[in-house]
Amino acid sequence: MIFNRVLIIYTPKVGNKKIKKKLTQINKLMKEISTKTPIFYETQSVDDTHSFISESLLKKNFDVILSAGGDGLVSSVCNALMQVPKEFRVPFLPLPMGSGNTFAADLNIKSIKNAVSAVQNSVASSKIDLLKVTANGKTFYCANVLGAGFITDAANLAEKSGKKLGAFSYILGVLKALKNMRCYKVRLFDREGKVIFQTSKAVLISFNNNPKTGAAFKMAPDALINDGLADVIILHDISRRELFSGFLKIFNGEHIFCRGCEYFQTDYVRVEAEPELALMPDGELFGTSPFELEIVKDELEVALDLD
Repeated sequence: MIFNRVLIIYTPKVGNKKIKKKLTQINKLMKEISTKTPIFYETQSVDDTHSFISESLLKKNFDVILSAGGDGLVSSVCNALMQVPKEFRVPFLPLPMGSGNTFAADLNIKSIKNAVSAVQNSVASSKIDLLKVTANGKTFYCANVLGAGFITDAANLAEKSGKKLGAFSYILGVLKALKNMRCYKVRLFDREGKVIFQTSKAVLISFNNNPKTGAAFKMAPDALINDGLADVIILHDISRRELFSGFLKIFNGEHIFCRGCEYFQTDYVRVEAEPELALMPDGELFGTSPFELEIVKDELEVALDLD
């Protein structure tokens, strides 16, 4: 595909000291997919991303967005796109430049050059689903995953290490979180208010829009980004040893066969928990239970032909 004007949005810290070199590389590659000089925008915050994209889309300043960063920026771009009417939205695509590039990995994008080449060779964009989450009176959207429980504790510890080691920092976070593993009493309800699952010893809950989390972990091996379903993983009634054993199998998805792992698909769920669960949408810490989650099907477009 060839676009008229491309927006490359990035954060100041992305790519660390190599950012200027990477942005130069991107600029050189843009002639393959853009008829005009691309727009580069350095975003300073989530609110800044939302306001810039929303205002620019209404003015039709560009017709595709490339997010030069990690999963956090992908999430910000998706939520920004959801703030404008559908007729003003444009396709987007991640350029893997963050410490976590899960969304890019699930699209089989391994590098900046690979992403541009994939766009160039695609004949059409593709629609994808989003996870719509309502918690604490606010609604937000996830492109990848909504995690809670142990996964949030591990991510919190990984964040304190600065995520400088990428996926390895998450592994260290998991090992540290094992020491203080907590259990939660949770109940999951369907649209009619019927309990579809409950346990008093939930350790981890993960709602997945695609197979991987943290780029390296195959959390929900059967998940598809465009099937209209969220893949739910619940670990419950397990010991620290069993949790660690299952974690070692998460790289290839075999953890779903372990004792205490509940795996099912749904298009809607309401979750209550005691004590309250801290939430982690797309790798960021935000919100708490109770919450509602539903799939919004075919909501956004990626600048790739996924067929």
